[in-house]
Amino acid sequence: MKKIYFLVIVSLMLNTSCKTRLYKPVAANVTNDVTLEELQKGRLIYLKKCSSCHNLVRPRSYTNEQWVHKVDKMQARAKVNNNDKLLILKYLWNDPTPKKLKNK
Repeated sequence: MKKIYFLVIVSLMLNTSCKTRLYKPVAANVTNDVTLEELQKGRLIYLKKCSSCHNLVRPRSYTNEQWVHKVDKMQARAKVNNNDKLLILKYLWNDPTPKKLKNK
């Protein structure tokens, strides 16, 4: 029983710590292709839909093309409509920090 409590606590800590390290959109992240409101909504949807099943991955972890593939793959499972999918992708694509790419 103690092991279960420990695993739950560790899982919650890891999930929460990643959320706080995800970039929070600000006016400086706005471009001709994306508004601040879209970035903020995309972040909220990403937090809500994706963290319900997995630990979140920082946006800079993958290229835009890799994110499209990953989000496409999970869209039906996460019950994300096309509009919300686009908002998630806009959030993921516009992380202002340098990319550290994974080979996946």
